[in-house]
Amino acid sequence: GAFLTRQYGAHDFLGRSALHLGITHRFVSEDDGIDFGDTTTWFASLVKPIYKDYLSTDLTFVAFDHQDDSYDGTTMDPVAGLIDRPSFSGGTSGYLAPSLIYSPDPQIRMTLSALIRVVDPDLGPAPESIIRAGIDVTF
Repeated sequence: GAFLTRQYGAHDFLGRSALHLGITHRFVSEDDGIDFGDTTTWFASLVKPIYKDYLSTDLTFVAFDHQDDSYDGTTMDPVAGLIDRPSFSGGTSGYLAPSLIYSPDPQIRMTLSALIRVVDPDLGPAPESIIRAGIDVTF
């Protein structure tokens, strides 16, 4: 994977904020005739404080590019007869994720996010939306 962060000062175009970019790739090997497909994840995130260092907003776009899965063997199709087993999932899905971040202390960070699907995958299910609440504590 690769990640990049650019912080902006109060006098920059975006004002005090941070831009985060990243990409990771997960290699998945075939096992016993099943290949679930590699997955590449990439994101871009803009974080902007709205009240000192206590409260910030974050607008993220995250995308998952999933290779089509594959399965050895054949299956019966009522019209075509015996066919190769089809893929069930694959393609690119993308989510827009606005977040609110509250940090009452430098060691504590609470996040509330909503992920809203804006790009549908070619194959398979993908949730239309996800609500995420999290807390990180460093000690």
